[in-house]
Amino acid sequence: MKPSLNILIFAIFVFVAAGQLNANAQGGGFGSGVMQVVGAVTAVDTTANTLTVQGRGQDTAPITVKINDATKYTRLAIVPYISLKVGDIIQAAGQTPYQAGDSSIAASRITVLNSLLPARPAGADAGRRGGGGPRTGIAGTIVTLTPALTIKTADGNTVTVTTTDTTSVSATQPATLADVATGTNVFITTGTDSNATLLAKIVAVTPAFERKGGTN
Repeated sequence: MKPSLNILIFAIFVFVAAGQLNANAQGGGFGSGVMQVVGAVTAVDTTANTLTVQGRGQDTAPITVKINDATKYTRLAIVPYISLKVGDIIQAAGQTPYQAGDSSIAASRITVLNSLLPARPAGADAGRRGGGGPRTGIAGTIVTLTPALTIKTADGNTVTVTTTDTTSVSATQPATLADVATGTNVFITTGTDSNATLLAKIVAVTPAFERKGGTN
């Protein structure tokens, strides 16, 4: 798997989304005053309390966000498929585009979004970019695990998520600013402060990891 996830999502994406979280710094809507910044960290300034993130595109300008004591840090890690539970908000990404209205998706990657997007309502479709065109990821709330994994999207559709022994399942674990180093891929949920400066609410570290586990 490439070092970053393309959720987008989680815009996400989720989360949010072309097989890996797109490493282009970009803005996406989670609601009023909230956007996402995705890319590789080029600078960590603990004096100015800022992170600078560079997207993959040559024409993408670096984005600087402020951090403070309220900023939360998480990191994505591989977890067992059996750790999934009803009520989890997940994004399933496939090798082929998901078309609006499809009843199933063959997932190459499943990402648990609960901690990444705490402000999103349950069932929010993190893979949505607007319109009814194709997208490689679809997000929703798990409604059943057996006999099949199914999710309900923000549109109210029920989608069956099929997996194989090569499907990866990842979720967030606690992290600290020390886990955010130059070159680290991150997915940052931001708001703005009183000066309209981007302020990091959640910094999710998305390191490279091997695709493994996640069978049903």
